[in-house]
Amino acid sequence: MPKPRNDSLSPDEAFSHALAAAVHLLSRKDRFERTIRDRLTAEGYDSETVARVLDHLRRRGLVSDERAVENSLRHPTGKYPVGADRLRSRLIEAGAPEDLVRERMAQLDTNAETELLEQAVRRRYPLATDRAKAARWSAGRGFEEETIRAALNRVYGDSEGEA
Repeated sequence: MPKPRNDSLSPDEAFSHALAAAVHLLSRKDRFERTIRDRLTAEGYDSETVARVLDHLRRRGLVSDERAVENSLRHPTGKYPVGADRLRSRLIEAGAPEDLVRERMAQLDTNAETELLEQAVRRRYPLATDRAKAARWSAGRGFEEETIRAALNRVYGDSEGEA
């Protein structure tokens, strides 16, 4: 069935269509309010309709930036872990409010991040001669130098002066 033009809909019809589109977006995973706002605006819904939809979703607990950030931090996607810097960038790019991301990132356990990196390095670079490659790969994934050094020391043993 072809989509009706949004400017030909009554305000209640536009709200119903926009709400259905937003719920469809949320059916697969949590989304940030900005993502939903941007998507509905791109589909041609006016700002008043979009605001009504977001308010409706918020009141029913269907959209929550806090929950979306928490879920992204607890269940990162991808085969290999990413460091705090890369994760922060991804969340902000995806529409998470910067102040919320800063607050939640400050609460992250750095030991858990080191352990995740250690496991990934053991799988990807098992040979002691791979230390420099592992360091470059880890830096490219957004891990901080201290985290890289700690993980590599656990995998390959202490080596002062190297990342």
